[in-house]
Amino acid sequence: MRIHAISLISLIFTLILITGCGASDRSSYPTANQTSVTTQKPTSLSVSGQKSPGDANTTADGNTTSENNATGTQNSLSLTSSIQMKPGERLPLYLTVTYPDGHTESIHNALTFTSDDPAIASVDDQGVITAHKVGTTRIYVRYQDLTALLQVAVRAEAQPLPVSLQIVSYQTSAEPGQQIPLHARLLYDDNRSQDLESDVTWQSQTPEICTVSQSGIVTAEEAGLCLIDASYQSFETNTTIEINRPPEKVVYACTATLQSEQNFQDLFVTQNYPDINYSTQVVFENLTVTQIETMFNRARASDPTVNEMMVLPPQNVWDSYTASEKTLYLVNAERCARGIRPLEGIDDTLEKNVTEPYARYIAAHESAYLANPHNADGKTPGERMADAGIVLGTTSEYWGENIAMIGISLSTGTQPLFESEAKSVYGWLYMDEGEAYGHRETILQRGFDDNSGENGKEGLLAAATIQKEYRESDGSYWTKAFTVMDLFDPTAQWDQDLSHAHSVPLYRMAAP
Repeated sequence: MRIHAISLISLIFTLILITGCGASDRSSYPTANQTSVTTQKPTSLSVSGQKSPGDANTTADGNTTSENNATGTQNSLSLTSSIQMKPGERLPLYLTVTYPDGHTESIHNALTFTSDDPAIASVDDQGVITAHKVGTTRIYVRYQDLTALLQVAVRAEAQPLPVSLQIVSYQTSAEPGQQIPLHARLLYDDNRSQDLESDVTWQSQTPEICTVSQSGIVTAEEAGLCLIDASYQSFETNTTIEINRPPEKVVYACTATLQSEQNFQDLFVTQNYPDINYSTQVVFENLTVTQIETMFNRARASDPTVNEMMVLPPQNVWDSYTASEKTLYLVNAERCARGIRPLEGIDDTLEKNVTEPYARYIAAHESAYLANPHNADGKTPGERMADAGIVLGTTSEYWGENIAMIGISLSTGTQPLFESEAKSVYGWLYMDEGEAYGHRETILQRGFDDNSGENGKEGLLAAATIQKEYRESDGSYWTKAFTVMDLFDPTAQWDQDLSHAHSVPLYRMAAP
């Protein structure tokens, strides 16, 4: 007879700011290309200039002159779509056209300059802008059939000026059925940026490939190149997301045997391997199967006891699983990858009468749980199981219990905790050094007697997750998920009908 009760693993995190990557931006105004040829029709018009103070000398024809700086060069600047000036400042414009073969050419004649509001900023026939009063206007420069547009903001004091819009995403690819949150960011001419929470318009140019909500959530529909537009005030930008056809996954039978199980040595424990933590960002995310696979495979790469990659079911199959089914899949995948025989299945009696009631109890009595995790209700795990007919020495030869509590603290409101079972199983296996690897040993328990149910299979499991949301007296918001996993090794005398026990198949990648 063996008895095994494992103490809790608690993972408490607070909110951190995550910055994204994979951005693409496009100004809402024409931008300058830097190429041209004089014998062909120009394809674009670009603008540069040199700001002059209000008391700069002017020539008889109205052109502004300025002194060179200490290095003997002029203080020139390259303009994009906007410029900020003070009242009295003058800005001579210099125009360049671009030709198809990549050459550029400066032009001085046949140009037309106009201002939307000359009272704010005027422009003369020579292309010199003069700022007059605080406000915003636009200057148009036309050459043949080309137009360059320059937004002029006249400010009494220098203020950061928005110059472009950027889309920030944490992913640049997805599979059909997955969702990707996008965020819009406004960039300023002083290198400052501002994340936009509202008033952003989102649109998909490829609705058959992907759709996007007005909160920026992209849903992948079919394989292909997804193109998303975002606009805010006068700024526009876009980004692309590659929607990949998911790789084919097939069901397979675990080849672990009693001999391979007996040959297993948990070097991770005997050599005292340190925890392999996942990033705090993982706690907040609604992980896809691809992200869960990546999380586990990163740990597996550092674990000498396993050399196989974690493969989860297709996303739609995984999403249909219960807490017990997700836990059983992950436990069996980890056992099989080490040559340990998988557990037979899920016991509904254990789940209904032991695991779920205790998960509900500790979620409602957190202080009692923290003081005595496995005995918060005044009973031991063995006593709770015995009440359900799982009696050590009579109907079971082993029992084990793992508990995990994962918490998120926010200042603005509660957020659900997603995929708690995956995060808990990961923690029990790879973040258990502080518990002397007891949770890990429960998951990888060996030597189940093959004396009940189908030949070659043994061991039943149940899991339950209960979430609790509340607000602390200091104003912070909390979401906590309590996940309980119970398992046992039934004997031949176990009088429950195994026909109600069920399993979930393991998947692997199809052979190429």
